[in-house]
This record gives sequence, C-alpha cells and structure tokens, in this order.
Amino acid sequence: MAYIAAAWGSQCTKELEQVVNMDAQFWRYAYAWGNSLPLDAGKYSACVSEDVKGHYFLVSMKGTLAEKGHAHDNFDSWYNILAIGVCAPQSCRESSSVEDFMKTANATKLVPGLSPMEVTEATSVSPKDLQEMQPLSFFVLFLCAIPICAVLVASLLRKLRGSAENGDMSQPSEGLFVRSFAMNGPMGAIAKITEPIPPRPTDCFNGIRVLSLAWIVFAHTTYYTAFVTGFADPVSQNMVEHSAGFVAILSAEFAVDTMFFLSAFLFAHLTYKQLEKSNGRMPMMMAILQRYLRLTPSLAFTLLLYAFVWPYILEGPFAPTLQKVVTERCWVSWWSELTYTMNFYPWNYSGTCMT
Repeated sequence: MAYIAAAWGSQCTKELEQVVNMDAQFWRYAYAWGNSLPLDAGKYSACVSEDVKGHYFLVSMKGTLAEKGHAHDNFDSWYNILAIGVCAPQSCRESSSVEDFMKTANATKLVPGLSPMEVTEATSVSPKDLQEMQPLSFFVLFLCAIPICAVLVASLLRKLRGSAENGDMSQPSEGLFVRSFAMNGPMGAIAKITEPIPPRPTDCFNGIRVLSLAWIVFAHTTYYTAFVTGFADPVSQNMVEHSAGFVAILSAEFAVDTMFFLSAFLFAHLTYKQLEKSNGRMPMMMAILQRYLRLTPSLAFTLLLYAFVWPYILEGPFAPTLQKVVTERCWVSWWSELTYTMNFYPWNYSGTCMT
C-alpha cells in the first residue's frame, strides 16, 4: 500500500507541474486555481464539473518572509486565512501531495504572491472531508415531516368533505385534527392571509418592525456569515471596515435593540390589558410558560434542521469548514438554545449553536 501511495504521489507531483506550466491538456485545472493572496478559493464549480473532474483542495498556509527570515506578524495572525483553492488532477487523491507541492517554488507560477514567502506549513480540506448524513439526521427529517404531512392530510380531508357535502347539512362537524392543521377553508391559514386586519393601536410599530428586520437580515447576509464560513479576508475586511458604507451594516446591532424595545413594549401593553380584566391579578408563571410554548416550537424546528440536517447537505469550497464549525458548536450547546440560556452557556459567544 505504501508503494502504491508513493506512486500516486509521484504522478500527482508531475501532473501538478504540468498544471502550473499551463500544458495543453491541463490548462483547465490552472484556470480553476486561486491565484490572489491572502485568500482566493478559485473556481470550485469549474474544478468539479464534468469537463474537468478535478480534485478540489482549499490549502491553508503559514510561512516566513524570505527577506526578513522570520515569521511575519500578519502571516501568523492569518493562519487558516492565508489560503488558496487548488484544482488538482485526478491522480492527486491524497492531500499530502498537494500540500507538499504548495511548499515548493513551482506553486509561485500560479500564485505570484507566494514569491517572497517560504511556506513552512500547509494544511488542506476538500469535499472528501465532508461527513455523510448521520442516522440522527434521518430521524430529524422524519420528525419534521410529521407536521407537514399532518397539514397536507387535514387540508385534503377538508377539501373532500366540502366536495361531499353539496348542501347536505347533516354531515358531522369537523374533528379537532382537521380544525388544527387544515390550511384551506374559512378558518384556514390561507384565508387568514388575505383577511383584512382591523386597525389596532400598535399599528404604528409596523414600519419600525419591517425596517429593523430588513436591517438585521442585510447585516447577517453581508458581514456576519464571513466568520462562520471561514471566508474572512483580512485585507478586504480592513478596507470595508474603514469605509463609510460599512457603518450602515455594522450599525444593525442597534436594530436588535429596537426589536427588544418593541417586544418589551408589546408585552407590557398586553400585560396591562390582562391586569385590567383580572382586577390586578396575573399568574406570572403561567404567562412565562405560555410565552415559552408559543416561541419554542418554531425555534426547535429551525434548530433541528440547522444543527442535524443542513451541515450534511452543504457543497462548495468552504463546506467542510462550515460543517465542522456548526456540528462542533451544536453538539455541545443545542440545549442552551431551547432553554434560552445561551447568554450564560457557553460563555464564549462564538461557541453558541445558532449565532
């Protein structure tokens, strides 16, 4: 086995040299390589396409500057961020051959930024590092399918009942199952969507709510995801953080405070109305329990899919890194999300499951 591995490694090195030399039959691999430091994932889709069928590796590097002879401070802090996407030929089945090649001077032909640097360490991840879906994931899918099937069955039963009645008022009343899950009919969710909402004293908050939600979603999709996927380029990040437009993104944290204000105000408003009806009496523990039961089912549904299904259907250059981050966090702290104790455990903010 060792002899076979050595033979494959030797063949891989030869073909990688042909790639960086842009030989005729290997130019497609070179096209899919990343070539800009500090981080360039290359063209993942082109590498794994049917035309190329290459083996993709995201190689993270650390090294010393040749003219100074010691590790540069930036390179030390950029470890696992100083990375290049490598599209290797099919003979490169082992990551060690690709990592060793990136330490040689030949790599600078496609990545000129490596010229003043001597690479001393190289690690890589590839789609082969992705874990397959676990039995627990299939169980979660089964649990999530139960309410979906309940909605479909109840809606179908109501539809069949409406077709069978045809003016016959002797039909028995609908059961609790149909009333609870059916989306069609006068009391269904579909009718509720188009039903006009009567004016309420709190309608003035709708604009604030929409703007705050849009602001928060915008910030998460443009900035915060960089720290989850590992695609945090220090150079680009430094440029963005010193631009005036970035202030609008970073200031989305204040929109979260706005949502806290709205939640507290509406809770106090409803509590006051309840106190008026009950002559100043209010069972606090029952109110807390009702609020927990109202919020938690949708959170639990999202958490199950996020922690136990989504990481196993990822694809792309950062998929292995993202899968590792999500699974490691959620296996430890998923319960703190459901008990709303994530402000206390884990104490480290970056260790929470869904943040």
